[in-house]
Amino acid sequence: MLHSVPNPIESLWRRKSKDDESSQGSVSIDPAIHPSENIMRELRNLGASLRDESRDAAPSPTPSSALMEISETPLFDLLPDGICILDDVGTVVRANRAFTDLLDLGESSPEGLPFQDFASKDELVHMIGIGSFFDCDTFTGIPMKLYSGRGDLRTVSISGSQITNTTDGALDGYVLTVHDTREFHRQLNGHSRSLAQEKDRSHRLENARLAAEERSQYLTESVLKRYVAPSVINEILDGDVSFDKPAELENVTVLFCDLAGFTRASEELGTITVSNIINEFFTVMSDVIFEHGGTIDKFIGDSIMAVFGAPKAMNSVEQAERALNCARAMQEAMEGLKLIWMTDGAGDLSLRVGIHQGDAVVGNFGSYRRVDYTCIGSNVNLASRIESVCEPGQVFVSEVIANLVDERECELAGEFELKGIDAVQPLYRVTR
Repeated sequence: MLHSVPNPIESLWRRKSKDDESSQGSVSIDPAIHPSENIMRELRNLGASLRDESRDAAPSPTPSSALMEISETPLFDLLPDGICILDDVGTVVRANRAFTDLLDLGESSPEGLPFQDFASKDELVHMIGIGSFFDCDTFTGIPMKLYSGRGDLRTVSISGSQITNTTDGALDGYVLTVHDTREFHRQLNGHSRSLAQEKDRSHRLENARLAAEERSQYLTESVLKRYVAPSVINEILDGDVSFDKPAELENVTVLFCDLAGFTRASEELGTITVSNIINEFFTVMSDVIFEHGGTIDKFIGDSIMAVFGAPKAMNSVEQAERALNCARAMQEAMEGLKLIWMTDGAGDLSLRVGIHQGDAVVGNFGSYRRVDYTCIGSNVNLASRIESVCEPGQVFVSEVIANLVDERECELAGEFELKGIDAVQPLYRVTR
């Protein structure tokens, strides 16, 4: 990129090229050096020789009046950016205090030195001069590396303007503005570090949030899977079914079951055997309850209380059918457990099941330290009393349940006086 206004360096360079061609001169090439390095080396040598010839052709040019007028401006030394005035061949005529401070020149004056001598050897201006930067009268914001008085490189941003003679329009020189970009780069690096730190902080917060959500979901699922069916867990987590709503009156079907003969067996069997039996019993029966859509309310000794219709709502008929089918499956599972327990001397244990449907208060009950999701009311007590009078190995249901299912599924077992219940209750036996 050559400047639009001719200068002595350009003229001398063209003349030297013609002389070299006429004398059949050749450029010295070192085969041990990379081709691009040979070119750079020859450009530097050529630039140096051209500058020498330029000095010989026009020794110690006197700065023009236009250049001196600019340098003698009162604000020249007060400007915050470095200002450097060059003559038409790129020699420093005058530099302000900001320029000498920027390059740590101290008391040394840059006047009389070619500007390109300050540039890094890798910079184009070092080889062919400042004039090559001018496509027009000015250029702005070109990054450049300049040597300081300490020998280190300073990254700067340079803008320039040509100075022409007002009389004949000839080129008198250049004015360069040298802006120190170190503070900008420090701020940029600091900003980049801040952005990186903020991004890292946001990333760590997001990871912590996801970890907390995973822990919360794990804890929620771990607790819920002890009480409700896996399908209901997903509905609770999705918000379709709530465990947190206030206690309210709902129609539910309550199932109680226990092991007939367990109290006597626990007195005869060892602690480990009793523990194994009760854990196996709860495990198997819990799976059966979940398979039929029930919710385990609580374990009481060797008894289980299950609810159908809460927290997931069901109509009365569906509740009754699910509870009856669950009770039948529990009796079938019990037959398998008895075969296992026979080796422990507990093969004579039997299962009793009692079922009733009615309104109950359903919700969370307890203190701020512990809360249980359960249902309470007289209908819950009635279901418990039905189970207590049930024959071992059978399933007894109330008249309400019998009226909700097919009449072939139940047969009258008799009328019973139940503890805490005023009226005599007709109870029905579930057929297999």
